[in-house]
Amino acid sequence: MKKQIKLLSIIAGIVAGVVSSQAQSDKALIDTLVKKGFITTTEAESIKKDASSTAFAAKAKSTKKITFEGRLHFQYDNLSTETESRTAGVTSKVDGSQNGFYFRRVFLGAAADLGNGFGGSITTDFGGVDGTAAVDSAFISWKPGEYEVNMVKAGWDRVAFGVEEFTSSTNIKTVERSIGANYFTRDLGISGRKTGAFVNGGFGTMVPDLTYDLSVTNNDTDTTRTDTHTNGSLSSYAGLANTPRTGDDNSGAVMARLTYAGLKSADYGALKVAVGGGVILDGERNVLNSYNTADTATRWRNAGDVSAFEVSADYTFQDFNLLGTFMMADFQDEVATGQNKDRTPYAMTLIPSYKITPEWEVVGAYSRINANGLNNLSSTSLNRKSTRAGLTTSSASTTTTGTTTTGGTAAFIDTTPTATAPTTPTAATTTVVGAVTGTSTTFDNADQFYAGFNYYIMGNDLKLTAGYEYTKYTDSPNAGTRYETEVQGVRARLQLLF
Repeated sequence: MKKQIKLLSIIAGIVAGVVSSQAQSDKALIDTLVKKGFITTTEAESIKKDASSTAFAAKAKSTKKITFEGRLHFQYDNLSTETESRTAGVTSKVDGSQNGFYFRRVFLGAAADLGNGFGGSITTDFGGVDGTAAVDSAFISWKPGEYEVNMVKAGWDRVAFGVEEFTSSTNIKTVERSIGANYFTRDLGISGRKTGAFVNGGFGTMVPDLTYDLSVTNNDTDTTRTDTHTNGSLSSYAGLANTPRTGDDNSGAVMARLTYAGLKSADYGALKVAVGGGVILDGERNVLNSYNTADTATRWRNAGDVSAFEVSADYTFQDFNLLGTFMMADFQDEVATGQNKDRTPYAMTLIPSYKITPEWEVVGAYSRINANGLNNLSSTSLNRKSTRAGLTTSSASTTTTGTTTTGGTAAFIDTTPTATAPTTPTAATTTVVGAVTGTSTTFDNADQFYAGFNYYIMGNDLKLTAGYEYTKYTDSPNAGTRYETEVQGVRARLQLLF
């Protein structure tokens, strides 16, 4: 009798955990158990009734399976920024900081399997503080099962450029992606999400460890998608209602990457290398409005295509891992007819990590950006931030020679602080404060350092990541005033996946 009760409980649990699209196969299983004498007809009807109370049905009859998933990133930031300017031997500093908790990501997604390799997925981020949400990815997919093609997708997703950006935020080893990854996504619009067609696969037995990723997309970029989605509707982030920038005709973009993972040895570890690149047609318009806007003599007169190149290496030996990436782009800056100047910004990043125990891992990182004359590096964009109410601004302190002024507003990690001038300023003070107030400060070089750890409480499903980061921006193009910005502080993030 006890065995029969246990069997009934197992059967009820199995049946209750499946959706109604599998009802026919479940009915056949129960009928078979009745015929074999394991359960009675009355017990079978009871099981079916209990299962129907917890099952749900997809609207499309062809749907075989629906899978739900969620991601919570609860984060703490304690960061400060200091912008220093020097004019005629006089130094001025403006400080601002942020300290508080917020949800960095609140993801909820669903994936559908329609059978015969067809399906689709939608992932939405509800992490916005203004009640809006953003589409993280949305696509229709097909797994052919032949032709050495793994998956074909049509929709809104990440292009295969930039290893850090292409890697899910659940698997990165630092709290935030590096400034190098953010630069090529947010400022240059090369990597990140775009709308179009995507395909990935391999080369079968010919080269078993060689895989490829290919995308043909619109030239809609991730550069206007903020962390808090303050721009509103879902469609605006998916490129479905894209508002082009001045002169932007939303031309196409083609990206491709090859990855080889066949370099493995028990004595020397495993090395995975990747090489990729592509072209964004008319891509220079993506950064046209932010490039030297105050200097009309060097702004683009015409905007052309942007080509990009990347190489990465991921080395693992026992508990040690080292990821290295290098990305470069080529912008043609046509100052005047017949006077061309190519700009080739690049970014390099190194991320070493070592697992002390299965639960504890120490992580370091270094990232460098050289804009190579674009002069468009801004800590506001590259050091990810929260604009949550109460965390956006802080009391700012402006210090000049012989005078300290407290007041005004300094946006968190902002290189354009506003300072309130003293009541009776000296001549030198007036010059310096005037230079800081309202000045758009961008830079040509940036270096970032990171040291932290990961605590895998329940593997990657429940993980604590924390670390200290320091970023310095140098080589500002502003004439007459030399600027430097430093951003530093501690971040911590608690991750839950389900």
